Amino acid sequence: MTFYLKEHKHSPLMLDTVTLAALVHSVGVLPILTEAENHPDIFANPTFLQQAIVKLASDVGAEVTKAWGFSDEFIELVKSWSDLTVLPAEAHYLDFIRAGAIYHEIFKNEDTCGVLLNSYVSKGILPELDFMASDEFTETVADVKTMFS
Repeated sequence: MTFYLKEHKHSPLMLDTVTLAALVHSVGVLPILTEAENHPDIFANPTFLQQAIVKLASDVGAEVTKAWGFSDEFIELVKSWSDLTVLPAEAHYLDFIRAGAIYHEIFKNEDTCGVLLNSYVSKGILPELDFMASDEFTETVADVKTMFS
């Protein structure tokens, strides 16, 4: 988002908000993992656990953020970040969360990643398709990691 905001100075999107979104977008996984730890007999099958996470984490995360008093927009982001049928027409926090998921290879389907990346270039979120492989981007990621270590 740092690169996006350099080019879109009047954007309503804020770096602090996307940072918080990145930190909590998968918060729904934690209660599922806690339950798995407390009931190993039920969650012993890794495939079952993975399916439980895929099917429940977004709804659980939405309820967690709702209980924490987050805004409706934020609750919706947590609920729909992994639902790729939700495709905002304009640049949105979802786009940046999903771009991060692509960067970290969370989305496995190459066609899906390609469609998303093309939409990010069209929206001006990424200057080019392979931007996240550029030296400029990887250096910025390294700098951010250093800040948090």
